[in-house]
Amino acid sequence: MTTSAEERDRLVMEHVGLVKILAQRLCRRLPAPADMAALVGVGVLGLIDAATRYHTSTGVPFDAFA
Repeated sequence: MTTSAEERDRLVMEHVGLVKILAQRLCRRLPAPADMAALVGVGVLGLIDAATRYHTSTGVPFDAFA
C-alpha cells in the first residue's frame, strides 16, 4: 500500500523542521559559499520522497526512516 497524498503531505509538514535543523548543521560544516536555502530545498525533496515510500506497517518511526 502506498502512502496517500494527504498522509504524505502531513508527514512532510510535521518533519520539515527536522530538515531545517539538519541543513543548518551541515551548512556550518561546509565551506562559506554553502547555500542554506539550497540545502533545505534538497532536504525537502528527500523528505517528500521518503514520505511517499514510507509504510507505517514496518513499525519504524518516520523520522528514523527519512
